[in-house]
Amino acid sequence: MLDQLTVIIKTIHRPWSCARLIQSLDQHAPGVRIHVLDDSHPDKRFSTAYPVEAKRVDRLIETKFDIGISAGRNRLLATVETPYFLLIDDDHVATARTDLAGLVEKLHLRGEQCDLLAAAPPSQAVPRCFEVLDKQRILRAAESSHKQDGNIFYCDMVPNCFVAKTDAIKEIGWDENLKVHEHWEFFYRGWLQGLRVAITADHSFDHRHISNPAYTHLRNRSWYLRRGLKKHGLRKLEWTSPR
Repeated sequence: MLDQLTVIIKTIHRPWSCARLIQSLDQHAPGVRIHVLDDSHPDKRFSTAYPVEAKRVDRLIETKFDIGISAGRNRLLATVETPYFLLIDDDHVATARTDLAGLVEKLHLRGEQCDLLAAAPPSQAVPRCFEVLDKQRILRAAESSHKQDGNIFYCDMVPNCFVAKTDAIKEIGWDENLKVHEHWEFFYRGWLQGLRVAITADHSFDHRHISNPAYTHLRNRSWYLRRGLKKHGLRKLEWTSPR
């Protein structure tokens, strides 16, 4: 199934973690296609720090500084020619529990029941469902699921580590006005458009967060959250746990 998959990685100012992810993919999913987009400053680029890993990827796109997560993912998605792709943040690592080919096969076997299947360790495999409180203009992302199929939970939003049908996601894409805080908004529009989302803990990547001042400054731009809420006529986003 790996021949039907492309891995897409958007990276900025974390060259070491991007190289680590690629090394882990080569170990646990050898030969898989990998496309990387890097909008770092030239002195912090992945290709500068890790030329061997940069030469290994099937496509490396280097852009002007800080085009944003959404624009970067759209550029990457446009390069995908396989029926499925894996979207993964650069601070994840493939492990023996990943079984990427098996994850793709699970999505494939579900046919029209599922467009996007996330992989996460049990502690992070939290399915979330949306609810809009109209009068308060609040969007709730509650820990819950619509239904269960074995160890697969159908829901509306999952972490940014998932295999998806390329054509289904090309119809949705990411809002390029949101350089960050794009995650909830992507899944919210998917929910409105009927995207079929699920998550499983049977497959997982390790999330080994890497931060540094240059990266953190770019990630914590809360005005993009406000911009996304305003776009949808919302006042607030709430994350809720089961009661």
